[in-house]
Amino acid sequence: MSYFQIEHAYDPKVVGCYPQSTQMGCDYNHSRPDSIDNVNVNEVPSFIPFTGCFVLQKQARLTDFISTAILPTGFIVSEKAKNVMEQFKLGKHAFFPTKISYRDKVYDNYFWFICEPVDLSYHIDYNLTEFYLTDFNSNRIRQMQIKTAEDLKNTLQFVAEETNGSNKIQSPALYIKGDYAKEYDFIELPISPYDTLVSERLKLQFAINDITGIRLKEKDWGYFRPAQTPL
Repeated sequence: MSYFQIEHAYDPKVVGCYPQSTQMGCDYNHSRPDSIDNVNVNEVPSFIPFTGCFVLQKQARLTDFISTAILPTGFIVSEKAKNVMEQFKLGKHAFFPTKISYRDKVYDNYFWFICEPVDLSYHIDYNLTEFYLTDFNSNRIRQMQIKTAEDLKNTLQFVAEETNGSNKIQSPALYIKGDYAKEYDFIELPISPYDTLVSERLKLQFAINDITGIRLKEKDWGYFRPAQTPL
């Protein structure tokens, strides 16, 4: 099954401007304990965050996915998009109700969607998968000897701490044992470039239901490959 990278659309003909929202309603209190500021990246919070109201810029257009410069993680989606997504395997996730202010009207049929990354580390075939240390621009520095899930996790942590984000661990293709990756239709990649992927079947339903505000492009280097068929 093919996977496609999902991104916010930035074509003015589709979204008007990018990002569509750069501010919350003027009465939003960021010091609240349930503020959006207290939600960690790629983690479903244990509390229900107070999402308030996202104000769209004057040039923006109302779409099913709303781009914002405010949130630490996740996507703002319409109820229409939510209904489509809930038909698929999303892993650990949550939809938190929120509102959109657009041209003097408030829309209360939007949600903050947060999905935790799927842990693929124990399902990678490390005999086939190659890992590289790269610079910030993804230029390869050297190949890394990573042979277990523990090696991968320790190396990711070490590189992040020692280089302060200036270097990364990347792979041209992850060889996945069996059909594990196929169990999910929405995947946050565990290593750089940390793309968000959707399955071909979810992409199809986005198109059938005319879900707007996103760009979907196939990973031309085939990130997921079955371990039994090496290149």
